[in-house]
Amino acid sequence: ERMMDREQPDSSESDGDDKCNNRILVVGDVHGCLDELISLVRTATTEHNCGKPFAAIVLVGDLCNKGPSSAQVVEYVRN
Repeated sequence: ERMMDREQPDSSESDGDDKCNNRILVVGDVHGCLDELISLVRTATTEHNCGKPFAAIVLVGDLCNKGPSSAQVVEYVRN
């Protein structure tokens, strides 16, 4: 039997958990809004990553400046 005649597994039909492995969450322009950042990460984890932690969370844009909790945002992302 030739190799190309064999049925190859379809990666789109893999176990549902596989689709949630190694995902990266990218968040832009937090602007010192800690409560919103925490809520966004929780919601994204629950609704878009099978309840699993993301492989990484990348924060782009301004972390602090305009919002009410700039210092707390910096502390939160460092931990």
